[in-house]
Amino acid sequence: MATVSPAFQENFEIGRVISLTFSVIGRNAPLFFGLAFIVSGIPQIFLQYYQLQILSLGQSGVVPDAGAITADLTFLGLYGAFAVILGGLLNAMLCRAAIEDLNDRRPQFGECFGTAIAVLLPLFAIGIVSSIAILFGLMFLVVPGIYLALGWAVAVPVLVQEREGVFGSLSRSRALTRGSRWRLFAMFLVVFVVLWVLQIPLGLLSLLGASIGPAYLAPAISAGISGTLSSVFTTTIAAVSYIELRRIREGTSIDELAQIFA
Repeated sequence: MATVSPAFQENFEIGRVISLTFSVIGRNAPLFFGLAFIVSGIPQIFLQYYQLQILSLGQSGVVPDAGAITADLTFLGLYGAFAVILGGLLNAMLCRAAIEDLNDRRPQFGECFGTAIAVLLPLFAIGIVSSIAILFGLMFLVVPGIYLALGWAVAVPVLVQEREGVFGSLSRSRALTRGSRWRLFAMFLVVFVVLWVLQIPLGLLSLLGASIGPAYLAPAISAGISGTLSSVFTTTIAAVSYIELRRIREGTSIDELAQIFA
């Protein structure tokens, strides 16, 4: 693939990517938040309900027995596997939607869903491989895990857009992010802080709701809203980052990216 000469190559601009991310989300709020609520918010609500109401975990004065803990760990394992699949689907759908939007086209649910289904198995494989590798990296002084996460930050958009396969997409993501990883780290740190600030009113709402209603209801709703917000911003910013990295490293326009789906 063509690469822009280093003498003329632009830097990865955090402000530009964040601004584009908010613009894309703002123009497609019903689609983006609707997809994220279905794919991430509802599973989060069910997880909280299961843990608090069915297993009574985390409730004041309730000591869970060994059976409840075992059931919770089993459920978390199954939930984690489904979260990888659903998270990959959401990444793929929002990546397609972001490219369509930035090319002045109206993203359609059917087209976005069809794109995601077409790469479902490699999406799952990328999620498993990257999650395991990053987890092991975090266990060894944290830094290796962060390094891997940043290098693979745009692996899903690469898979959706370029169909490079599992390891090809991971390798291609590392190539695209080379030289921009510190900026990517700073950008994701900003996003993390913003999301963390948004958690404060949700946490207060959860505490207030738990004191005046069923113990599981407010925390479950709060978790659903939190999961929806996090999914929308993290997946959209990854897609926009991929588009921006292609532009500054290879001179690829949005129109050229969109032609792949034509």
